[in-house]
Amino acid sequence: MLRFWSFLIGKDWEVVKTYRNSSQDKIKLFGSIILIPVILWAANGYLMSREIFESGVISSMIIGIFLGFIIYLIERSILLAESNPIINRLRIVLGLIVAILGSLTMDEVIFKNDIDNMMQVYKVEAVDEQTAKWDTLYVGRIDSISRIVNYKSSVYKQRSDEYYLEIEGKANSGVGGDGPMAQRKLQMMNRAYEDLKGDQEVLQKIEKEWRENREFAKNDSRDNFNDKGLLLRMKALFRLILSDWVSFIVFFLYFLLVLIMETLVIIMKKFVPMSPDEELEKIGDKLFVSKFRKWVEDRKKNYDLDL
Repeated sequence: MLRFWSFLIGKDWEVVKTYRNSSQDKIKLFGSIILIPVILWAANGYLMSREIFESGVISSMIIGIFLGFIIYLIERSILLAESNPIINRLRIVLGLIVAILGSLTMDEVIFKNDIDNMMQVYKVEAVDEQTAKWDTLYVGRIDSISRIVNYKSSVYKQRSDEYYLEIEGKANSGVGGDGPMAQRKLQMMNRAYEDLKGDQEVLQKIEKEWRENREFAKNDSRDNFNDKGLLLRMKALFRLILSDWVSFIVFFLYFLLVLIMETLVIIMKKFVPMSPDEELEKIGDKLFVSKFRKWVEDRKKNYDLDL
């Protein structure tokens, strides 16, 4: 098993097998820890692809394996990188980015049903937004024409009443019957009716266009709403967790748990002391560099003397 842990973190097995027990235990420790984010990302990639985006099993497995392998390379580079201030900062930033992204995407899977409910709210809002655009475009025109139609309707009613009063002899002329005055009032009533009818047809046409465009916008917005969009689902996740303190606490605790698991490699690399064999290797490297530099300097002196 030690051979596997050595391979996993990029250590030479021929060297590792000569280590003391304490150094080999550290190899096992880092080999175990590096698997945690790898497994999390592999599972997360599979579940995201399968459950959220509804991809096939094979393609979801490929995505999970690919993400797990990428995270493995990143985590192993964090372990193998030599410590210096710039590398340490870069290692911490890279590790935190991976951890935060891993936590958020895992939350998308864990809180899938709650996010789906929130996506329905977004869908209704998207439909309302599209229909509101047509309401804004048409309602003002419809109200304006409706007021004109109401006015012309009252004018037509007035002309109609005047005509029938004239026929019955109850008008101011007192003549009655179908005389010249009644004919003139009949013409005025007919003109008022034609005028009213024309505006009524315009109003009906505009109202029909409004209803058709509104219904088309509603159906189009409902049919084309993409509830699989990752950014929109992230937005729904944050809207959900900020809606009440219970959701926020549950999310925060889970996020913190995943974040700690994702950053274990960084934490252990930072705070676990070097093993005796690592100390010896470090000292050996320094001695080798020192001897090499001395050899170069001696060669340079001999070359200068020869000249």
